[in-house]
Amino acid sequence: MQRAKGLHHLTSLLNRLASKIPMWIMEQVFLSGLCSDLSEKTLEELQKRLDANSLTAEKGWQVRIGEKEVEFVRTVRGVRESYYLSKDRLRGSEVEKLTGEYEEYIHHFAQPAQLVMEAEEHSIAGPASLLEKLLTIGRKGVSINRFKGLGEMNDDQLWQTTLDPVTRTLLQVTVSDVENASDVFSTLMGDVVVPYSLFLGG
Repeated sequence: MQRAKGLHHLTSLLNRLASKIPMWIMEQVFLSGLCSDLSEKTLEELQKRLDANSLTAEKGWQVRIGEKEVEFVRTVRGVRESYYLSKDRLRGSEVEKLTGEYEEYIHHFAQPAQLVMEAEEHSIAGPASLLEKLLTIGRKGVSINRFKGLGEMNDDQLWQTTLDPVTRTLLQVTVSDVENASDVFSTLMGDVVVPYSLFLGG
């Protein structure tokens, strides 16, 4: 479960960095090492990774380092597709956490990975892709109800989900948690329900 929490937090960091580019590209930026190394060798590695995770007709990625931003560009069926990542973002606190706390994932996903569950194999591009796949598999056959307020629940539902002291968990966010407050709020109050259980360790 600790590993699941790590995946969730790492994915949240990548999501914040990927505000203007697709999440899967930001994931490969992290795994290529570009967050801390803007060398030609790293650029070539990133281009290979982007092509490896693209359909045959959609390969041909080029990554260019400008004065203020990194450009990701390819041409698909005659249409140019480009994204930009500010170099300032690569110097922020999120990147420091990525390279400091989650560097092990770069080694884990140095080569293409496969997730094997119930005799089925799933190609995994990186840690964020792994979390998404695990959540997708975990949702199969599960019905999740979400209520606007406690007053909408039946008595037994209210006891099972909120009142039972044996299973309930109380969380308190204080000023000292300021760095994680955004994560906590988006997890508990966001539109995606499933990560709530991962956050609580359930």
